[in-house]
Amino acid sequence: MRLIDADVIIARCETVEQNNELSATEANRLVWLKEMIKMMHTIDPVRHGEWVATDDPWFSACSVCGYIEYECVGSNYCPECGTKMDGGKDEESEE
Repeated sequence: MRLIDADVIIARCETVEQNNELSATEANRLVWLKEMIKMMHTIDPVRHGEWVATDDPWFSACSVCGYIEYECVGSNYCPECGTKMDGGKDEESEE
């Protein structure tokens, strides 16, 4: 999968449109392209964390949001914030 910066593409389409050097067909295609890009879903970076022990041995807390879950040791994701429970570092902090 290749991620793109949709805002950059839309801005470039608008720059091309402003030059007024397009045929009607090309202009319609740019309008269509911009609308398709605006409808696309955004993807948030994956957050990584781990279940942290609490004072009560039956409960664990998410290391990212603090959500407390009953017997969640086998859960791979926090049900509250969606953090992947693999103990790894966030993608942004690895750079």
